[in-house]
Amino acid sequence: MLVKEAIGFERFRDPKSALGLSIRPEVEAWIAQYKFEYCCKINDNNTIDCTGFFVFNNHDITEFPEYIRFNVAHDGFSISKNKLTTLRGCPKIVKGDFYCYSNNLKSLEFAPEEVGGGFFCENNAVLFTEDDVKAVSKVGEKINVINKY
Repeated sequence: MLVKEAIGFERFRDPKSALGLSIRPEVEAWIAQYKFEYCCKINDNNTIDCTGFFVFNNHDITEFPEYIRFNVAHDGFSISKNKLTTLRGCPKIVKGDFYCYSNNLKSLEFAPEEVGGGFFCENNAVLFTEDDVKAVSKVGEKINVINKY
């Protein structure tokens, strides 16, 4: 306990930030790599807010890098047609539609807590049900879990 207090750790604070090591350059580089500067804003806690419709489809990723953590998507958020096995890093709140269909998801853990529009999660490794979606997310409109496999 004394060590934590002596170097300024705070509960829920990013450990690198607590030590004076920022992950911000890594977050900035990722945003620049995919040319999302127009729609992404990095918050003081290094989470990302999306001001426009965020589309990250067809990139063949299995997960977001550990330093990528979205906070709020003020429009829609689409991460479909990848090879995602986890939703870690997804926004807590999506004010529009949330698309995560055609991935390799086995769980909806880390799904947005709130989705203002529709939630589209069909064609994943698991055949999710509406109840599965409702257990993790408050959805304002349509839930699409129809699987085409």
